[in-house]
Amino acid sequence: SVVVSENDFLDVADGRDCRAVPSSSMEEEEEDADKVLADRLRLTTNWNKRLGKEPKKPRTAMALWRMAHPGEYRTQKEAAEAWKRVGSKKRSVWEKLALDDKRRWDR
Repeated sequence: SVVVSENDFLDVADGRDCRAVPSSSMEEEEEDADKVLADRLRLTTNWNKRLGKEPKKPRTAMALWRMAHPGEYRTQKEAAEAWKRVGSKKRSVWEKLALDDKRRWDR
């Protein structure tokens, strides 16, 4: 069995209260949804690291984004088309996550 310590959740729960804060716009809400997905993915990548299931190289922002939307895009081409439509604000969330992934690799 795996013991979960408080520290496992620190990078996700960075002290901010995630409960509903009235949001000014739909765009912001979508960005928050992506942040939640990214945080959830960050947790699973931490688990993978612990379980020794790391990929061969750091993942790209698009790869991470695609991992967070399993089964939505059947082909790489379909995913690439959809990725082009992702707004720059939302894209930056994934690029930040990809940077974290790369940093973990460089360690």
